Amino acid sequence: MQTINVTTSTHKQIRTYAKDEDVNFRLGQIIGEKFVAYRSNWDAAGKFQLETSFPLFLVLELINKCNYRCPSCVHGYDDLRRLYQMGKAQEMPSQLYEKIILEAEKFGCPSICMNNIGEPTLVKDLTSKMEFARDHGFIDIMFNTNGLLLDRILDSRFFESGITRLMISLDAATPETYKKVRVGGNWDKVIRNLDTFLELRQKGGYKLPLLRTTIVRSSLNEKEIDDFVAFWSSRIDYVSIQEFISPRPGDARFDTMFAQSRVFQENPQCPQPWQYLSIKPNGDVAPCCAMFSDLIKVGNAFETSLQKIWSSNTMRDLRLIHKEGRYQDHPTCKICLNNSVSRQ
Repeated sequence: MQTINVTTSTHKQIRTYAKDEDVNFRLGQIIGEKFVAYRSNWDAAGKFQLETSFPLFLVLELINKCNYRCPSCVHGYDDLRRLYQMGKAQEMPSQLYEKIILEAEKFGCPSICMNNIGEPTLVKDLTSKMEFARDHGFIDIMFNTNGLLLDRILDSRFFESGITRLMISLDAATPETYKKVRVGGNWDKVIRNLDTFLELRQKGGYKLPLLRTTIVRSSLNEKEIDDFVAFWSSRIDYVSIQEFISPRPGDARFDTMFAQSRVFQENPQCPQPWQYLSIKPNGDVAPCCAMFSDLIKVGNAFETSLQKIWSSNTMRDLRLIHKEGRYQDHPTCKICLNNSVSRQ
């Protein structure tokens, strides 16, 4: 029987199942010492032991729209989608994207994600943007996608763009459940796209990107978690189980989405303000990837450098709050963690 490695994230809300060795160990073998050093710093920052001069990871919302209308996401509700988009769908201007990448290069930022909750395959020049990041020093490039339009970009250029991780959000083990949780999607096409990806990667002899499938545990799919892990863990590089987090804390529409089997964390400490920044298409910067990050804006990348935002008193105070376990002292963090991962 094949051994499946299991790892848990710093905040214990993500479990990863890998068919071979630990995913980051494997990436270190492929990418080299720079990646190993980056992950060492990532772990230290996640334990509140290292305060870096610049984020180790950037999450860029290249486009704030999606072709799905999932019930667990702001894109599934007209009012919340408009609120997240601040009235309109938009792409991050090339001027801002290049400004961010070039500043990050100066500080040796190693890792970047090309989306937050928007669908990155809707970005027409996504491959070009990954190539630009690769050419300016990023060694760990990734994005999350629903996979429906993946076939549009699967070619040799995609595999050579510098992308290291491709993460597919499935949230179901069966087509029937998929229809409920991934509204607007097409199970058969997404699975075909995954098969095509694996076939092209093998034929081309590419080691990267590694492929991950993700299921977010909710009341709609919690009975399929074990089947999901069993099916995918031996077929792809790694599988991730994440806990549902309300996209708008306090909104009663999401009360029934929490799974009975959800995993709680007592006295949570959030490492995200120690590790990365998230930037929206309009330049607004947040210290985390929460869908409601408009409530915790810390600056704007059009107006201020990311380094100044990162080293600001606002960010330092936020890091100290979480290091000392005082998340209740911050109004937004209190709402988030009490609503999402804590029993309190």
